[in-house]
Amino acid sequence: MNREKRLDLIKKIVDSQKIATQGELLTSLKNEGVDATQATISRDIKVLGLFKSRKADGTKYYVTPYKQKEAKKLNRIHEAIRDNVTGVERIAWLNIVRMPLNSNYANALGSLFDTSNMPEIVGTLAGNDTLVIISKSEDAAAKMQEFILQSIKD
Repeated sequence: MNREKRLDLIKKIVDSQKIATQGELLTSLKNEGVDATQATISRDIKVLGLFKSRKADGTKYYVTPYKQKEAKKLNRIHEAIRDNVTGVERIAWLNIVRMPLNSNYANALGSLFDTSNMPEIVGTLAGNDTLVIISKSEDAAAKMQEFILQSIKD
């Protein structure tokens, strides 16, 4: 496989999987029928401008520059939840997110969610200290609730 095709494959792998190490990337490439060395992969990572982002559980993984804005926004949402949310309750396809009384943070957090492009979110409604997150389905709302609970714990 030529270099350009290998670079395209690496981008696809990194965008579709949470690859934490060069070894994992080598294994994924091997599964696609591509033999490469660690040195080659290291150079490819630099050429592609890959960097590491952090999952909710704290583990790091490679992302492409295309995903950089999404990863940064997701990290900001995690921090905002951890620093400001006191609880969350799910009712069907809605999540009711609580913040300290008179914190005025619900609008800011709602804006972060609205611009996040998270597929589980249809929209938000914000008050002074309460945010309602509207999801497409009960399953999507359950995923959103788990996301919020995990962020509170971090």
